[in-house]
Amino acid sequence: LELHKEKSRIIPLSRGIDFVGFRNFYYFRLLRKRNVKNILAKIKEYSNGNISYYKILEIYQGWNAYAKWANSYRLRKNILNQITLINHFLLAIKIKNEAINLQNRKVYKYMLVKTNIKCDKMLNKQIKKWKKVL
Repeated sequence: LELHKEKSRIIPLSRGIDFVGFRNFYYFRLLRKRNVKNILAKIKEYSNGNISYYKILEIYQGWNAYAKWANSYRLRKNILNQITLINHFLLAIKIKNEAINLQNRKVYKYMLVKTNIKCDKMLNKQIKKWKKVL
C-alpha cells in the first residue's frame, strides 16, 4: 500500500478531518460550513418569497436528517426557529393585506349599492314620465 504524496497530508486532529459531509474531531463531529451556508441561503430565499412554505419544510427535513448526525442540536433548533418566525411574519403580512382588500371590497360594495340606488331612482322617475306620456 502506497500513499500519494500530493493527495495525502499529515495534519493535527485538533483541526478536524473533513469526511462525508462533516468535520470529524476526536470526540465530536461538526457540519461543514458550506452546508450551513446553503441552508441559510434557502431560508433567505423563503423569506424573499422565492420558495413556498411546503418546499422549505421539505428542504429543512432533509437537511435535519443529515445534520442530526453531528453535534448540532442548538444549530438545528435555531434554524427551525428562523423558519417559524419568517412563516409567522409572512402570515401576518398576508392577513394584513387580506384585511386591507376586504376593507376596500366593503367600500367598493357600498359605492356599488349607492350607485344602484341612484340608478333605481333615476329609472323610477323615467318610468313615471313615460306613464304620464302614455
